[in-house]
Amino acid sequence: MKTATVRDLRVTFPKVEKWLNAGESIQITKRNRVVGVLVPPIRKKKLILPDFEVRMSEIFPSKFCAGDNIVRELIAERDSEK
Repeated sequence: MKTATVRDLRVTFPKVEKWLNAGESIQITKRNRVVGVLVPPIRKKKLILPDFEVRMSEIFPSKFCAGDNIVRELIAERDSEK
């Protein structure tokens, strides 16, 4: 864990910001006493859904598939949630 003073936050914040962007937690001190901790935000990874139509065509190679419309509805529903 990195350490920065209150003065560092005021004067050299870009340095502290680089540490946060690198994922480091930072202890903030004032007169050699810890007064707080800065923690970088938790970054959520974007959920990538598989291509259901391709998957269905691989599983069911015939052109007609009763579930084909369901897959299209699922895709449309998930796209509308974004």
